[in-house]
Formats: sequence, C-alpha cells, structure tokens
Amino acid sequence: MDWITLLRSLQSDFIKRLTSGCLLHCETEGQYSELTIISGERLKALREFCWQMAEKYKRVLPVRDVFISYLKGKLGEEVVKERLADFITEVDYEKRFGGDGNIDFTLTSDPSIGIEVKSRHGRIDRVRWSISSEEVEKNAVVVCILIQEDVSEAQSEYHLFLAGFLPTRYD
Repeated sequence: MDWITLLRSLQSDFIKRLTSGCLLHCETEGQYSELTIISGERLKALREFCWQMAEKYKRVLPVRDVFISYLKGKLGEEVVKERLADFITEVDYEKRFGGDGNIDFTLTSDPSIGIEVKSRHGRIDRVRWSISSEEVEKNAVVVCILIQEDVSEAQSEYHLFLAGFLPTRYD
C-alpha cells in the first residue's frame, strides 16, 4: 500500500466520523485534535482584528465581506496555532497587517519551511479547497480547516475541524 492510498483511507474514515460526531477532541495546546473550539476572549480578539481589516479595506470591498473573509482565515490559523503550538511561529497581527504572502506560519526550528492554512465554510460533502501553484511552491504543507457554523459577528463559538493536509514536498 502506498502512502496516497493510506491517506485516502484515513480521509474516508475521518469523513465517516465527522458525519457521526465521533471525532478526536483534545483541549490541550500542542496536542493533536480533529476538533478545536474557539470562543470567548480568543474569538473577541480575532473579531477585533477582522474589524480593523474591514475598516482598512472599506473603500475597495464591502465591510461585511472583508470581515467575514478575514474571520474565516483567522479561525483556521488559530486551529493550527493551537495544535502546533511551539513548533510554529506566532501569528503576529501587527507584522502581518499588510498580508501574509501565502505563508501563514513557519517552523520555529527552520523559518524557511512555510505552512499555509486554508479555511472553508460549508458542508463536508460540498466544500472544496483550492490551492495555487504559488502556495505549493512557498509551503511544505497546506492545512485544510472546515467551518460548518455560519461565520458572523453573532456566532458565540466555533467548532473547527482539522479536515486534512496536503504535503507539497515529497523528499
């Protein structure tokens, strides 16, 4: 059995467990978990950043659209940040205010190794992730996060799913 067949089998198992509600859930930072819950002060801080971005780009795009787009992305980044903890760089909102250049994190031990996070909202049987060739070139792995709740200012917590990852280098 090659590794692609193994990954497809694991992905099929994950989808079955996601639809049945039997996911692995660990609240300890730095530990593996398929489910991460974000709420409270952490969600408040993410929203504040997203409103800043919406204000910055209000002349170009509708404010609500910018807010929602940034919130989806930041929720996904928070999942990866919590799961990989000290293995990756900290999300620095001030430093990344102008954009991340298709690299969301780098490894603490080797800053030349990038990690891209792709967050998508929808049902597991309909949602799709697209990855550009530039993202593949700049990152060693692309992590896919699934958001099933509506993304809005009113949502009090999010149950985010680590839906999978794509290694971009095979050496």
